[in-house]
Amino acid sequence: MNCTSTITQRAADSGQRAAVTIRHHHARTRCGSPPPNPQPLTPTTEGRHPHPPFLLLVLAVGLVACNLGAALGTPTSASMPAEAPVEASTGLPPATEAVPTPVTQTLTRLTEPGCCVQPFWSADGRQVQFIDKPEHNLPTGIYGVSIDGGTPRLVSERIGVYSIDGRYVAYLNTDGQTIVEEVATGSQAIVQNGGKYVVFSPGSQRLAWEEFVSSGNFDQQGTSVKISNVDGSDIREVTVLYGGGIVGWLDDDTLLLLGKNTPAEEDRVLFTLSVIDGTRIDLAVQQRMRTIRMAPGGQWIVYAVTLDPDGPEDDGLWLVSADGSQHYHLDVFGGVQWRDETRLLVVPMDIDAPSHRLLQIDAPTGQVTPLTDPAQLPFRISGGDWSVSPTGEHIVFLNAEDQALWLLTLSD
Repeated sequence: MNCTSTITQRAADSGQRAAVTIRHHHARTRCGSPPPNPQPLTPTTEGRHPHPPFLLLVLAVGLVACNLGAALGTPTSASMPAEAPVEASTGLPPATEAVPTPVTQTLTRLTEPGCCVQPFWSADGRQVQFIDKPEHNLPTGIYGVSIDGGTPRLVSERIGVYSIDGRYVAYLNTDGQTIVEEVATGSQAIVQNGGKYVVFSPGSQRLAWEEFVSSGNFDQQGTSVKISNVDGSDIREVTVLYGGGIVGWLDDDTLLLLGKNTPAEEDRVLFTLSVIDGTRIDLAVQQRMRTIRMAPGGQWIVYAVTLDPDGPEDDGLWLVSADGSQHYHLDVFGGVQWRDETRLLVVPMDIDAPSHRLLQIDAPTGQVTPLTDPAQLPFRISGGDWSVSPTGEHIVFLNAEDQALWLLTLSD
């Protein structure tokens, strides 16, 4: 038996609607043969979280599925050479040459083919986790498999949005209220936000969420950004913006936001906002920013510009420091994830290539280092579905060849 249902949730980091497809399948047959390799999707705004990305509050009430589909995709574009950044704005790092010979990496299969999609990580980076129902007599929940291999085990039947440190989980109760639960003790607090999706700050001190304050087309729709303490106390509005929303927290006191100052404006502004004193720093102004991702520690941000109506000059990937002192364009385009506070990983788009490859870019200097050589270590990521461990040592991805989860271990 095979059926598909779709739920729509608020993508809090972009202010846009994202569709999450749940595929129900017979537990023993695992939906028969693996699904075909999905085409890469247009990139969307995303923050960086080692736990389930923007999806799980809604699933807490309605999830009966075993696999979570429609992974946010790697950007679609013609391939570009992996070279040093070129000057296109301020703060250009010195021009550097790419290191010619990649270091040796290793690949390991973690799950059976057709098992799971959209994997995420335990807080310590030792376990790959995913939503599954492996057998008809087993519960739907979060399952995990060690990076050392072995049989996946049930981690928790509680499906929700986890804080980065794994200390808290937020979910909806049967009354549609947002509950924040301390995992270790089970103590709970009700957040009076009407069941809105919440974003934990990095140190689990605060929550943020969005509330619509005006209707109409998304481009002109007003969004109130509100915050509270992690227990739901001290709720207050910090700003109102239009056609945008929350990207994420840079630290416990600073939000990264995207939106317009007035409904009539065309360009959106990417900016930081202190929730302590209201200090705002504008970082970038564009109509079509996508794939906004923050480095751990909140000092660097990457974003993509696609189909810029003013011309193709600004299309591509951009790096900007959180204080606005450095801002430059990259000559490589593709799927992006942060490895650590300063190192960005890129899977360049080359649609006709038989294998993907992995590059590393040092944000402060622009140094480009190839980490894999397709001739020595071929692999292909399905639908842009990959995630970097909190330690930066591993990458888990959905393999396009067998639809299993594979682990790429980085040796440097």
